[in-house]
Amino acid sequence: MEGPFIVIEGIDGVGKTTIAYMLKNHFEKKGKKVVLTSEPTEGEYGKIIREKLKEGMDPIEAVLLFALDRYVHVKEIKRLVREGYVVISDRYYYSSIAYQGALLGREFEEYIIKVHEPFIYEPDIAILLDAPPDVALKRIEGSKRSHKEIYENIELQKKIRENYLRLATKMKNFVIIDTTKNAPEETFKETLVAIEKKIKEKLKF
Repeated sequence: MEGPFIVIEGIDGVGKTTIAYMLKNHFEKKGKKVVLTSEPTEGEYGKIIREKLKEGMDPIEAVLLFALDRYVHVKEIKRLVREGYVVISDRYYYSSIAYQGALLGREFEEYIIKVHEPFIYEPDIAILLDAPPDVALKRIEGSKRSHKEIYENIELQKKIRENYLRLATKMKNFVIIDTTKNAPEETFKETLVAIEKKIKEKLKF
């Protein structure tokens, strides 16, 4: 039986990576084979993206580079799912719509979707961890991150959050979880409940 494909999304600072690791540990304790992946990936195109995010990147260039990175990523996701792994991705193509869409404007959203459409593999569930940008950016400031990326300013994060919320209300596989006041443990519990409710049968493999 194929394993489930789970995506964790949200603006910077909502705790995506923390929750993704907590999910991985949980499912491994349950005896599942788990792969935690992320976008940008650690592959050839992902490394280029990570460097460019530190210095600034043209939005159209970002769309195309992320599409190349995602093309390779999706092939790996499909293989792992076929082999029965629980695949958890910290970000997926929704991020391109939300982030590059915020920079380019709503009129480019259809273009961004079309670029990715030929090779997108839909997740079983996408969790949107939500918080106001001022709350999320304060969390980043309190972390030990060594550099600041081009997207980390409050006005842009507001647009990104709006894009995410609009996407989440349009797509049936999205669940929104409010992380504003929650400790990571509480957010994890809510996330796990949502996943088990949405894809209960797939978790029995």
